[in-house]
Amino acid sequence: MSISTIATPRAAGLAGLGALLLALAACSGTTDPVSVHAPAAPQLAKGSGGGGNGGGGNGGGGAASGNKTCGTFSIRLANGQVVSGKQKVSLAGVSGVATVQGTFVRFTVDLGTFKVTDYALRGTTLFARKEAMHGQTLTRPLDVDLNNEQLVIKRTSTNGTLDMKIQAKDCDTGGLFQMEAESDVAATTPFEHELAAGLSYFDPDPTTSRTFFSANGTRTGASLGYDSPELATRTFPALGAPVSGSIARYAVQNGGRMGMVVGEDAREGLLTP
Repeated sequence: MSISTIATPRAAGLAGLGALLLALAACSGTTDPVSVHAPAAPQLAKGSGGGGNGGGGNGGGGAASGNKTCGTFSIRLANGQVVSGKQKVSLAGVSGVATVQGTFVRFTVDLGTFKVTDYALRGTTLFARKEAMHGQTLTRPLDVDLNNEQLVIKRTSTNGTLDMKIQAKDCDTGGLFQMEAESDVAATTPFEHELAAGLSYFDPDPTTSRTFFSANGTRTGASLGYDSPELATRTFPALGAPVSGSIARYAVQNGGRMGMVVGEDAREGLLTP
């Protein structure tokens, strides 16, 4: 028997079905043959999971960039006025110490100098003081810009020769603070930072511009962070000298700033020059 004459079960079944249909047609008087079609092969729906690149592959709807979690700020002035919500406002004649309160970050700021005190993250005070030693008094209107987790405040001195600016973010990690001074009468402005009790500066890599701090002044200590200067030079402790203690000083050029990075971003900074 040749291979071509072997009837498979499927072929035999189809032949029998065809004969039956033809017989039924003859009984009914219908002369047209009835076509018999094999069932079509099933088709995969487009975009269904076969390729592994379907929805959800990148964890949509997760935390903010870098796995940060953020809140929002409000500002309470010395006169009891509270500024909150997304808005820009210019406030004339304000003075005294304002309290900046967020979900994660809290600090106070002297509106006459922009000296920042008691900077705390998640309830732990990191800095007793951050101060630009400019020697002037800020009296012109206070410009406030609140935008979700971001805060910007700006003010100019009485004689108009100094502009101060503070930017802050209410998040649990990352670059959360920076201060700038722009002077018409000096090329640089001295800044001084004083850490809170129990924290100490250290310098894991003297070749970088970062001055790290943590509890007990070690790379494994809690509350890890670092001062992040731009167009600024550390003057104390002197560059290349051993770094310790709670005080750091910088000379910041016009157009520069003193920033701060904390949390996991700071830990990554230990590994990156």
